[in-house]
Amino acid sequence: MGSSESVEWYSPRDVVTLAVKVMDKIDLDPCWHSDSPVKARHKFTASNDGLSKPWRGTVYLNPPHKTIDLWIVKLIEEYTSGNVKQAVRMTLRSSES
Repeated sequence: MGSSESVEWYSPRDVVTLAVKVMDKIDLDPCWHSDSPVKARHKFTASNDGLSKPWRGTVYLNPPHKTIDLWIVKLIEEYTSGNVKQAVRMTLRSSES
C-alpha cells in the first residue's frame, strides 16, 4: 500500500474489488503505478501525465495527495462534459484529523 520511504499510496485490493462491483469495470486509472492492484483497461502513469489526457468511461482515481486538488478539478470537468460516466476517488485519511 505504501511506506514512509515512498510518496506512493496504493489502494487496498478490497476497495478496488468493491469499486469494480459498483461500476462493473474500470476503464481508466489516470494515476496508475505498476504496484497498483487496479486492473483498468487504460492507464496513465506519472511519466505520461494523466492530467493532460482526456478521460473516458468509468474512472478509478487515487491521485497524488500533494496535487489532489488538480485531479479533483479534472475529474469534475470530465464528468460534467459527459466523458466520465462513473468514478471512484480514493482519499487518504489522516490519523491526525
